[in-house]
Amino acid sequence: MVREVSAQNSAPSTEQFMNALGTCAVGMNVKLEGNLLGSIKSFYEGTRTQGRMSLQNAPEFLNLFPENERSKAYTLYVSCVMKILGHSQSLPGNICTQEVINKCAEDARSDPLSAISSCNRVTECDPDNHLAYSRLGQAYRALRRLQEAETSMQKQLSIGQRIPDQGIISSAYYNLGTLYFSKDAYEMAEVYAKKSLEHNEKSSNRPGMGANYKLLGDIYIKRGSAGTAELYYTKSIEAFRGSTDKRGLGGAYGGYSYARYVQGDRSSACTYLSKALSLYQEIDFVKGVGDTQQNMIKARCNSL
Repeated sequence: MVREVSAQNSAPSTEQFMNALGTCAVGMNVKLEGNLLGSIKSFYEGTRTQGRMSLQNAPEFLNLFPENERSKAYTLYVSCVMKILGHSQSLPGNICTQEVINKCAEDARSDPLSAISSCNRVTECDPDNHLAYSRLGQAYRALRRLQEAETSMQKQLSIGQRIPDQGIISSAYYNLGTLYFSKDAYEMAEVYAKKSLEHNEKSSNRPGMGANYKLLGDIYIKRGSAGTAELYYTKSIEAFRGSTDKRGLGGAYGGYSYARYVQGDRSSACTYLSKALSLYQEIDFVKGVGDTQQNMIKARCNSL
């Protein structure tokens, strides 16, 4: 979140401001730069301060969450800061209400049109909200508005590169990989998946690595190379096992089962479908349960 700050009344003191940031995101990285004389409070009030201030805050704790949960974590973080500072109803400009932020975070797949409306409003009040651009990209992709999807993902990437932030960069590259996968452009999908993997390895982001390996496995399945896909799915399983992302692990099990199935090993395929089903039932992932049960029927697992 990078924001130009202008003078306004009723601002928090320096102590209050830093307390809110620290309380809501222990371990975050806060950077102040520019020709700034005086306290943050005096800057807000327009007294005893000269020049320009740029506040960059990169909540490193977001990297602890699976990529598909980071938007929700960021929403809770923003809400926490606003409540501490006494602005729980809205963010600057009175357009980023909590309801709008939640819709942007939650509707990208279930209601992409609503997500586009909500996320565009979020980017109006917070132009550097990388998670909003990530969700915009996913929503546009779901509607097959692929050029708009790529534009949003590239904006997410540019924010990550400017900060810089490994987590944002890796997420943007992953999104671009999935976009090119949906275009059947598997060579470019692989390029972006491997770029994302490189950044996730640097930050030891195991859920991110698991997602990258899963995407690479999917790419090689589409290319007709089930053996190579199996190797990537195996790496995906290993990465997800070292994290708390059970939904991601279920997806890796599903990918591995398909790779074994197309190679004629129906027994192993059904074993891993069963593993995926158990995980999805445990976390109450309804779509995952339904899809896996259908795949078990297709593989005739009940006849083994």
